[in-house]
Amino acid sequence: VAVALSGRQLTGSRDKRRLILRLRARERGLHAALRNDDLTGLANRLGFSEQLSRHLATVPRPAVALAVLDINDFKLINDNHGHGTGDEVLRVVAARLKAAVRTNDVVARLGGDEFAVIAPGLRSGDYDAFAQRLLDAFADPVVLGARRFNVSTSVGIVTADHADHAEELLAHADAAMYQAKERKGQGSQVSQLSNAD
Repeated sequence: VAVALSGRQLTGSRDKRRLILRLRARERGLHAALRNDDLTGLANRLGFSEQLSRHLATVPRPAVALAVLDINDFKLINDNHGHGTGDEVLRVVAARLKAAVRTNDVVARLGGDEFAVIAPGLRSGDYDAFAQRLLDAFADPVVLGARRFNVSTSVGIVTADHADHAEELLAHADAAMYQAKERKGQGSQVSQLSNAD
C-alpha cells in the first residue's frame, strides 16, 4: 500500500509540474501575442512603448535614438492592388528594416504602414549612418512575383534628450517624420530633430 501511495504521489507531482510548465508557457505565449504584430512578427505599439520606456530608463541620454518611418503613398498600393498585396509589401519592408539595424535595436510596426526603430547606445557620430541604413532598406524595389513596387519612406529621427518619457519622444519623432513627408516628392527623406529644436 505504501509503495502504491508513493507511486501515486510521484505521478501526481509529475503531472502537477507538467501542468505548471504548460500554464507558464501559455502565459508567455499570451504575453508575446499582446506585444507582437501578427502580420510582421515585429513588436506592436504596446511592445514598442514598453521597450522604449525601458531603454529611456536604463541607457544614458542622449544615447537612445528613435526613428519613426511612414511608407509614402502606401494607400495607392492597397487601392490599386488589394490589401493582400499591401500586406506582402509590409512584410518585406519589416524584414528589410530588421536586417538593416543592429541586433540590439528594436524594430516595431506601430500600425498601418508606420514603423519605428529604437536604437540604444548610439554615439553622436552614428546618427547619419543609422539614418542611411534605414533609407537603404527602401533603395531596391519590392518584387512580388511579376510586380515591382518602388516604395519610398519618410523618416523622423530624434534622440532621448528631446523628451522625458516615451510618448513625448514618440510625438517629437512623429513631428520630424511629417517634416520629411513634406519633401516626399523627392523620394525617401529623413528629418532629424536637432538639439536646438
